[in-house]
Amino acid sequence: MLPMLARHVAHVHMHSEPPESESGTLSPRLLRAYIARARQHKPWVPEDMTRVVTSIYVEMRSQDAKAEKEGRPRTEHFTCARSLQALLRLAQANARLRL
Repeated sequence: MLPMLARHVAHVHMHSEPPESESGTLSPRLLRAYIARARQHKPWVPEDMTRVVTSIYVEMRSQDAKAEKEGRPRTEHFTCARSLQALLRLAQANARLRL
């Protein structure tokens, strides 16, 4: 996926227009139907993965707190509840796209 994205971005920058589609375009009707179906899909995070994500988040927060107490710079990560929520929403959106 990433190499395709890189080729697309490079083509747009070099030619100031998107490349010709290799697979054709989707009809608006098909695209609307796909989006409607994707919105009905309710992805969830399994319990074991919830524990993993939670423990990593708690560890990152404790590292930030420890660094702040010691006067060291915080980690490069922006660790707050909103970041965690955004990450989970992005994962759900990705799952909906992939169905």
